[in-house]
Amino acid sequence: EGYRIHLNFGLCRAAGSLLYAIMTAVLGVVTERMGINSIPGSTIFSLVLLLASLFLLRHHMGFLHGSKTVEKKEEERITLRDFIRNNKAFLVLNIGIMIMYYYNYIIGSFMLQIITPLGGTVKDMGNLFALGAAMEIPAMVSFDWLRKKVSSARALQISMAGFMLKSLLVLAAGNVALVYVSQALSFIAYGLFYPAIVQYTGER
Repeated sequence: EGYRIHLNFGLCRAAGSLLYAIMTAVLGVVTERMGINSIPGSTIFSLVLLLASLFLLRHHMGFLHGSKTVEKKEEERITLRDFIRNNKAFLVLNIGIMIMYYYNYIIGSFMLQIITPLGGTVKDMGNLFALGAAMEIPAMVSFDWLRKKVSSARALQISMAGFMLKSLLVLAAGNVALVYVSQALSFIAYGLFYPAIVQYTGER
């Protein structure tokens, strides 16, 4: 707040999904060839890249700090109870999101255990995560255009339907191919959810 800068959140988030897709696909191959001992090293490497990117962006952050055009007004203090009373619908939405994330976190955390009885491998797990991340990108990139056609609330409803369908497909999966289909539905699940929830929150 206070900066007259248009931020295309969908495009920014899509860049993150693209890198995640590449890294998970590569990590699946590396883990299959070198074993699970390669995972800590990969984590350290990712953290080094993150720190390096923050270091490179420090000058831009300083520029934004100096280009502020709107003075901050003194904000009124409110209690948690006041916030909940004034934002009941938003509270219900957040409870729903927490439940959805909890279920999807379980699937993500135990993906290997889910696909192994179906004939899947560590490489498949990497490919599945990469596919899911890659499928998010088109929806995120085009969200600036999409929000002119569909409201953020409607986009969230479509996104939740996508999450439910993804979960049902995993539950019904009798082979790895159906799990791949489930991950492909990230186009209407995660792909719509991230930019839609940011837009919806900003409108409230």
